[in-house]
Amino acid sequence: MQATKRLIRSALPITFAVAIAVPLIASCSSPAPAASDAAATSSRGPDAAARHAITVEAGQGGLDVTGADALTAGPATFQVSTPDERSRWVGLVDLSPEVDLATFLAEMGKVFVEDPEVSVPAGQKVTNMATLRGGVSVNKTTPLGFSVHLAQGTYHLVDYSTLGEPDALDRVRTIEVGRAEGAPTGAPRVDGVVAQFGQGAEQRFLAPDTVAPDAQLLVSNATGQNNEAIIAPVKPGVTDEQVQAFFDSFGGGQPAESPFASEETYGLLPLGPGQSAVLRLNLQPGRYVLMSWVGEYETGKSNVQNGMHHVFTVA
Repeated sequence: MQATKRLIRSALPITFAVAIAVPLIASCSSPAPAASDAAATSSRGPDAAARHAITVEAGQGGLDVTGADALTAGPATFQVSTPDERSRWVGLVDLSPEVDLATFLAEMGKVFVEDPEVSVPAGQKVTNMATLRGGVSVNKTTPLGFSVHLAQGTYHLVDYSTLGEPDALDRVRTIEVGRAEGAPTGAPRVDGVVAQFGQGAEQRFLAPDTVAPDAQLLVSNATGQNNEAIIAPVKPGVTDEQVQAFFDSFGGGQPAESPFASEETYGLLPLGPGQSAVLRLNLQPGRYVLMSWVGEYETGKSNVQNGMHHVFTVA
C-alpha cells in the first residue's frame, strides 16, 4: 500500500494529432500510421534526428548538456539519462517574454502540491507563463529521448524533480536556438501517434495497443491544458477497467489491488496545449499503462483518476 502511494505521489481524434504535429514531422522519412496500428519497428525508415542529438545527463550536480552550442531552428532531439538511483524529470520550457525564470520555477513548484487550492491556480498560471515543450522522466536503468521542433529563441531545460530545492534556479540550463539557414532538416522517424484529446474530466488518450520496444511515438496535445504521457509497468493481463477500478477505490475504504508491477515511472513530461513531441521509447517487452497525472484545471483531480490512461503492450 505504501509503495502504491509513493508511486502516485512521484508521478507527475488522430486528425487533431496530425494537424498539430505538421511542423515537427514535415520532413519525416515516413508518414505516421494511425494510432490503432500494431507495433511499429525501427525498420520503418531512417531516423535523421538521431544524428543531431543533444545529450543531457541529470545528476546531483545539475544538468550536464552537450551538443547544444550551435543549435539552429528545426527538429531537435534530446537524449536524457541519469546516474542516480532517484528519477529525474527533465523538461523543456519556452517562457513568455514578460516572465522571468525564477517566477516560473516558483509557480511550477506549486503545481506538484497535493492541495488543489494551491495546485489548480498554479497550473493555470503556468499555462499562461510558458509553453511546456515536453521532456522525459528517466531513471538509472531507463534513459529516454524526445524530439521537438524549435523556432529561433531561448529555451530552458529544467529538472522538475529539484523544484523547491534552494539551488533549483542554478540547476537550469539555458539553450539559445539560432536562425536556420535554409529549410530545416533532420525530423525524427515516427512509428505511431498518441493523441491527447477532450476537455475537463473527459480528457483521454487515443493510442496504439501494441508498440515496439524502441518505438518513436508522436504525442500531440489537443486538450486545453498541459498534459503528459507517463508510463508505468503493470501486471500481466491488466486492463484499463482494472486500472480505473484501482483509482476509483481510493477514498472509499480499502483500495482495490494495485495493477502496477513496480514503482517505476518514465515517459513524456507535460506538453502545453497544441504542442507535440516525439517520445523515443527504450522499454523491455511487457504490459504498460500510459497516464497523465496532471490535475484537471477546474477541480485539481488528477486526469488519470478521471480516466486518462491507456494500457498497451510492448512486444
